[in-house]
Amino acid sequence: MDNRSHDRAEQVALFRFSVISEAISPSLSPIERGLIVRALAARTWTTPEGVERSFARVTIDRWVAAYRGDGLAGLRPGRYEASAPNEIWIGDVLVGPFVPHPRVAGSKRAKLFVLVDDYSRLLVHGRWMTEENTRAGQDVLRSAIARRGLPQILHVDNGAPYANHQLARACAVLGIHLVHSKPYSPQGRGKQERLNSYIRGSFIAEMEHRGIADFDALNDLFMAWAEQVANARTHAETKRPPIERFLEGHTPTIPTPATLAEAFRWSMVRRVTKTATISLLANRYQVDPALIGRTVELRFDPEDLTRIDVFDRGVDAGVAIPFVIGRHVHPAVPQAAPPRPVDPEPGIDYMGLVAAAHAETLGEGSISYRDVPLPGFEDFDLPRRDRSDSTTEPADNDDEAVS
Repeated sequence: MDNRSHDRAEQVALFRFSVISEAISPSLSPIERGLIVRALAARTWTTPEGVERSFARVTIDRWVAAYRGDGLAGLRPGRYEASAPNEIWIGDVLVGPFVPHPRVAGSKRAKLFVLVDDYSRLLVHGRWMTEENTRAGQDVLRSAIARRGLPQILHVDNGAPYANHQLARACAVLGIHLVHSKPYSPQGRGKQERLNSYIRGSFIAEMEHRGIADFDALNDLFMAWAEQVANARTHAETKRPPIERFLEGHTPTIPTPATLAEAFRWSMVRRVTKTATISLLANRYQVDPALIGRTVELRFDPEDLTRIDVFDRGVDAGVAIPFVIGRHVHPAVPQAAPPRPVDPEPGIDYMGLVAAAHAETLGEGSISYRDVPLPGFEDFDLPRRDRSDSTTEPADNDDEAVS
């Protein structure tokens, strides 16, 4: 262990001791210790990373037992691990197989945007996308939060889908601490790499053998596999199913639909022309004449460029009225492919059995969370308007754009 790893382990051990110190006296009765632990679980603590958080009773009990057994050494982590669910999510993009796509000749390479919970190893959410860009990563994060709650820390790499202003804004609105890995520094991302290997060896291998009809089928089967297989298996390191470890003693904090909608709006700055107009992606909008010459902030849903809210120094300044609209959807919004029928293959259909088990788990007449539109983004999974497949977001060459 290098000096930095040693210092980090010592820092974590001392922090954990500071949390449990009131509960370790041998003179305490079980009832007295239980009351103290309950009080400790109700408090908030500032972690070594500077994050304010609380800890479940089961976590504090585990730390007390570890200290009573091995002293301060029992509180030192072997390798770094979050101490509770939703403390740290790790995000990545896995390049997958070629999948039939109706808008191109042949197929497109599928990219899996996936999030894993560091503590429980839960596959929080994942979705196969046609493009590797800003909005693709945001769509997966938004669905993950709506289903699993807010993470305190989001740990991602420096790739284009994650190193951008729009993700930084979303995290700021939601109070998520966004952390980017240093180039060529894999520390903290080993769990993600192991999950990626598991996905390749288990899911992708089976899908390639089975045959992939289209992106819709790929995503439906991946969702079923994630819940019925990946999150239900006994994990080799924790010795417990990820979903069981994630839910134990933990109540996720899920933001309101209105907060989510605001967090995942995009923000751009423009200068208002002498004719009281602003330009965005070659679209023209009329704004309040009182804003002429001022630099304003535009907030909008990239799936709907007909609605632009204008803010002047953070104050609501009304709605930009569209009068020249050539593009209704931002080119960086991933486009869902319409389904393409495929003939079933003979033999045992393993993934079909997984999907059937998933449907049975949902229950007769029940609704999957994917089928419930959240206010503010009802068109989340609908096919998008046709546009370029470029993975690079085009520059907005508007004359009045402000860098």
